[in-house]
Amino acid sequence: MQAFRRLLETFVAIIESRVALASVEVREERARIIIILMLAGVAMFAGALAVVSLTALVLFLCWPHVVWTLAGVVIFYTCLALLGWRALQRELDKPLFADTIEQLKKDGEWLNPRH
Repeated sequence: MQAFRRLLETFVAIIESRVALASVEVREERARIIIILMLAGVAMFAGALAVVSLTALVLFLCWPHVVWTLAGVVIFYTCLALLGWRALQRELDKPLFADTIEQLKKDGEWLNPRH
């Protein structure tokens, strides 16, 4: 009975440590998400102002060829938007709770060895 009790206490301690790790990761991920949203907002605002200003300047400087200039500007900004979207997707594709998941996998391997 003592061995079972020690095993149960060990199991509870393992669960407590995993919950504590998950709690820390939740706080870290929440902070990361807030930072991502703030940076995205600043980037979008500044980018929008820059796009409008730059477009007006380029169109003014190239007024005799305004149609071709506008087409080039549209293509350029579209490429920039696609690059930004890909960078955002890479950031969002990072797994949540990676440390907790890895530790739970190790626990599973330890509890169920495949010899």
